[in-house]
Amino acid sequence: NRKVGQTMHSTAVSQPPVSGLIHTAARIVIGSFFIGKAVGLVADPNGMGQYLILGVTPPYLLWSNIAFECVAAISIMIGLQTRLSAGLLALYLFWSSYILNYTPGNIDAISAFWRDLALNGGLLLLISHGRGGYSVDNVLNERDLAAKHLVVPVMQGEVIEYATFEPYPAQ
Repeated sequence: NRKVGQTMHSTAVSQPPVSGLIHTAARIVIGSFFIGKAVGLVADPNGMGQYLILGVTPPYLLWSNIAFECVAAISIMIGLQTRLSAGLLALYLFWSSYILNYTPGNIDAISAFWRDLALNGGLLLLISHGRGGYSVDNVLNERDLAAKHLVVPVMQGEVIEYATFEPYPAQ
């Protein structure tokens, strides 16, 4: 809905390149924790046996936990639906850690609980700041924007200006 010769102004907040790289590195580190945890369960499913024996976790949930952690972690690492994935992982991590690790008097279990709580802080930061500068979602959004707008050169006297037309009305 722009007129010929008008310039577009972006209201998006852009990150400096270094901040975008740091944000991406943080996403990869957080995601790799969950990938490592899931791979550890695949390599030694009996490692989860202590919780299965206690009756806390049903055996059929082991493989669904592994699949959920892997999918959510990969999604965070590549920046695809980062806020949703981080939110789901934060809920999952808090409650699973509370149920399995929060046992006052057991220093190892409480240490594991606080480690998971600290990791939850990182997930909350991802929820609040989103995917960052380098992500699959950014690539998909740019492609969607390019498909929605048609930029054509328009001759205005002796000057060529560019006009943006929306092929379909905005909804």
